[in-house]
Amino acid sequence: MKIGFVTRELPPSRRVGGIGNYVWDTARYLAELGHQIIIIAASDNVASHSDTMVEGVRVIRLEGADFFMDDGNRLIVALRSHIRRIICYGQYRRKVANRLDRLISKGEVEIVEFAEYGNEAAIWARQVRKIPMVIRLHGSTLLDRATGQEITWTKSLVNRYFGLKEMKTLQKADAISSPSKAMVEQSACAKGVSAEHIEVIPNTVCIDKWRYNKECQSVSIDRSTVCIFSAGSVTSGKGFSELVEAVRQLRKEGLKIKLMIAGKLGALGRRLVILSKDHNEYREWLDLPGEIPRVHLGSYYANADLVIFPSWWEPFGLVCIEAMAAQALVIGSNAGGMAEIIDDGVDGFLVVPKNVEKLKQKINYVLSLSEEKRRNIRVAAERKVCEKFDIKTVVQKQLEFYNRTLERFKSAKS
Repeated sequence: MKIGFVTRELPPSRRVGGIGNYVWDTARYLAELGHQIIIIAASDNVASHSDTMVEGVRVIRLEGADFFMDDGNRLIVALRSHIRRIICYGQYRRKVANRLDRLISKGEVEIVEFAEYGNEAAIWARQVRKIPMVIRLHGSTLLDRATGQEITWTKSLVNRYFGLKEMKTLQKADAISSPSKAMVEQSACAKGVSAEHIEVIPNTVCIDKWRYNKECQSVSIDRSTVCIFSAGSVTSGKGFSELVEAVRQLRKEGLKIKLMIAGKLGALGRRLVILSKDHNEYREWLDLPGEIPRVHLGSYYANADLVIFPSWWEPFGLVCIEAMAAQALVIGSNAGGMAEIIDDGVDGFLVVPKNVEKLKQKINYVLSLSEEKRRNIRVAAERKVCEKFDIKTVVQKQLEFYNRTLERFKSAKS
């Protein structure tokens, strides 16, 4: 099959996140299976473009994207980004449409998948299409990424405007997929799309790359202290403020405990870094090392006593299945997609978000379990990921979805 993906972000990139990792992991595995894969992505350098083969995948990075990247003053960078978003929004999406049309005219793409977030399909979706368009839900601009609720005009005029444009494009899709039922429910509610027309295909991991290997420990752990680890953008919506406060209170109550949070620093992250360096109360137990390369995260997950993801809401929770694949003992938020991944008390634990006391209770409960019980939960976590989220299993379901979409599209055209 000749499959195209269009994404704003793709590793390696300073902007990469869950969408980029999903596209790259999926595309690379499809290429290994013998499919012809082309990715159209935005170049970090808005003045340059490239067209290369990477691990069997053709990667086209377009110039002129609607974002601005610089290491200067954050306020100036943010202002320039907003201006560029307005000026270049249509121009960049026209470039995407033109490049995709050229690939289609040469017979190099027979089905294409866009993310709804970012609305790269905006221009291309307006025309009469020669191939089917799949849109995958990742978390629309129309939804508050911290709570999953629809953004109102009064909360963010810009995000509401661009989110509604995403909705119009989504309604033109030939097929829609989502990583979770939670994402389906929120998107159907916000966008007026019938949930029954959305196929749930979870995000995946390559289990062999995350599976815990006791012979390859690269992380030094102090076993006299409880070590808690978490990863993700260090923002309020990820629940890290509550996690830090829960650990602070547990230490006050006499528990020897340390916390490491790895990830890109948002406003909350920058405040926590100052606390961890300048305040004695936090310095000895709170560590924010910044972003850790994804290939190294497995060792941190596997060697921590607890891995906690207390997000206010998550559309899926890719970090959750990555940690479970590494046999981590995971506590995840019960708001959103992680509640569909974790069977509470069987292969991990769920906790109510935004509640420091509930989080403390859950941490104490898990630590009170016998070593055998905790070991059994770790093994069960890996087994669940292997059975339900391994890329070998999920990609077959994705290919079946693409084939059905192609057949419907061709039947409608004939």
